[in-house]
This record gives sequence, C-alpha cells and structure tokens, in this order.
Amino acid sequence: MLNTELAAERLEYLRGELRAERISYDELHELQSLAMHIKPGDVELLEAAGVPEFADDTGHEIDEDGNPIHQFGPFVNARLGSVLI
Repeated sequence: MLNTELAAERLEYLRGELRAERISYDELHELQSLAMHIKPGDVELLEAAGVPEFADDTGHEIDEDGNPIHQFGPFVNARLGSVLI
C-alpha cells in the first residue's frame, strides 16, 4: 500500500522527469496510477496523467458550495480500475 508521503515524493520526481522532457512510458503509467494523489489544482501533473479538465456532469460529487469534491474521481474509477494506493 502506497502512503501519501511516498506518493507525494514520487509525484515530485515524476514532475522533474516531465519538465526535463525525459519521462518514460513506464513513468507515465506510474503517474496515471497516482492520479488520485494529485492535488485538484495541479494542472501540470493532471494533464500529463490524462485526467480530463472537467468532470462529467453525471456522477461527480459536490460540496455545500457547489464545488467538485473529486473532480477526477469518475475518470479514475472508469479508466484505472483498482489502483494500489
């Protein structure tokens, strides 16, 4: 099981590889598997992980103010299935 601290470290490593334009296909796959650990406003990593910018109108959760709670939850569930976290 991957803890939050280790996930954050891996995400920062992968960000560095992405910025240096030397990220491998295996690392992109790892980034996709860590998508649920990426902060909602981190467009750089979300985009590289293939997470759509806006959630579908059906099935996403919102908080009391109408803001999405998990903007990419349905995508992660549909595309990645069960991911080790």
